[in-house]
Amino acid sequence: MSLADKLTITSADQPVIVSSSRPEFEIRLPSNTGSTGYIWFLKRYNQDIIEPVSMVYHSPDSNLMGASGVSVWKFKVNSRAFTVPQVMTVSFIQQRRSQVELTRKADFSIITFPEKHYTSRIREFMKSLFSTHD
Repeated sequence: MSLADKLTITSADQPVIVSSSRPEFEIRLPSNTGSTGYIWFLKRYNQDIIEPVSMVYHSPDSNLMGASGVSVWKFKVNSRAFTVPQVMTVSFIQQRRSQVELTRKADFSIITFPEKHYTSRIREFMKSLFSTHD
C-alpha cells in the first residue's frame, strides 16, 4: 500500500473514517520533542481492533528555538472492525519523559463500518455528527 493510499489526519476536530479497502491511517501531531523534551504518548485505543504500526518524529525545517516538528503515528485497523459500524477513540497525551504532569491531550474519533454501507452520503453524515458547532 502506498502512502497515497493511507488516510492522514492532522486535526482531532474531524473523525477518522476508515474503510476496509483503506484500513491504514496516520495521525500527525505537532511536536517539538527535540528542543523541549516533550513527547506524545499513546494513552488509549481499542487494542482488539486498532494496531499501532509505528511512530516517527520529524524535526522542524526551521532552526528557530522551539520550532515545531511533527510526530507521525501509523495505525492499521483489522478486519473485525468492519463487521458492524463502530466508533472508537484513539487518545494521546503529551508530557516530558521525566515528568508526570500532562501538558496536552488529543482525542481522535475513529469510525469504521462495512464496505457495503460505505457511501459518500454516510461519510458526510458521520462527519456532521462529530463536527463542532460554534
